[in-house]
Amino acid sequence: MQKKLYVSNDELVLELSFPTLFIFMYNKETKRILLDQVVDVLVTQTWLQKKYGLYNLVVKNSSHFGDYRTSDLEVSGITNANEIAKIILSKTKEKL
Repeated sequence: MQKKLYVSNDELVLELSFPTLFIFMYNKETKRILLDQVVDVLVTQTWLQKKYGLYNLVVKNSSHFGDYRTSDLEVSGITNANEIAKIILSKTKEKL
């Protein structure tokens, strides 16, 4: 599975690409969240992820605020989650 997460001027974009049942075919999925709707960014880490220096990044938008069991965008197994969270929050403040 290939993941690409980037922040544009007005939205947060996660592109996922993963193989299908057939060897040379891939499915592609894109998730987008407008930056002015982001209300919280969480960085979590399990004990196993801590051993390998990996984190989870969870982004909440205004439609799910208060319900921390659901997320709008979640990326697992990244090394620089704290830096990405700071970038997302700074871009979100710029939009306000």
